[in-house]
Amino acid sequence: MENHPFFKDNFTFVNYGNEHWVTLLIWLIIGIVFIIGSKRLLNPKQQRITLFLFGLFVLGGQVMKIICRLYLGVFDYTVDLPLHLCNMMPFVIPFALLINKRLIWAILFFWIMAGTFQALLSPTLEHSFPHYEYHRYWIVHAGLVIIALYPIFINGYRLYLSDALLSAICMNILGLFMYVVDVFLDANYMYMRAWPPGKTLYNFLGPWPYYNLSIELVIITLFGVFLIPFYFMRRREKSFIDRS
Repeated sequence: MENHPFFKDNFTFVNYGNEHWVTLLIWLIIGIVFIIGSKRLLNPKQQRITLFLFGLFVLGGQVMKIICRLYLGVFDYTVDLPLHLCNMMPFVIPFALLINKRLIWAILFFWIMAGTFQALLSPTLEHSFPHYEYHRYWIVHAGLVIIALYPIFINGYRLYLSDALLSAICMNILGLFMYVVDVFLDANYMYMRAWPPGKTLYNFLGPWPYYNLSIELVIITLFGVFLIPFYFMRRREKSFIDRS
């Protein structure tokens, strides 16, 4: 069973290769159909239930990896615990969806878009389809982005500068906590002690520990970029209200 392609490591995934682009396209279509279908076909209660179930699906993708690693006898607490930001979010999202508060969504939106979204463009993935890690990686990363975007189009949620500042403060607190955990476990969760493997955007941020300072600049820049569309959304909505 361990030799089944689903379990067997293949180390054949290539960033910006055909598989990367095709997978991105598939998940883009899934996201568009999911959001538009929910908006047109479901009432508000059904939309909340559907998003919650989708959140459980994303959580299932992360749990699948843990089960597979345990089954194969290769689970390593220094790399396989769900303590990276992207791997942590599937466990947080169901509770956040149950609470259903705009402020919690706002904090998590910036975390997802700044961390998870860039992971779609510069994956740290090593294994191609049909490996379990391939499925886990895209279910979690693409699924989280869909969940982050869903309330914008379904609930009309908007973001403000205060949301970005609060999210950045919370991310720094989480980063400090994770650094302590990394030292205790001799691990590198949230990449607080070293670059992630492979060629990613982290490679342009300089050596450790200076790249942690570079990340702060990246966070400020990304959070600012993600605020721009909401500025124009609010202007357009205000203009529409004034005309009416």
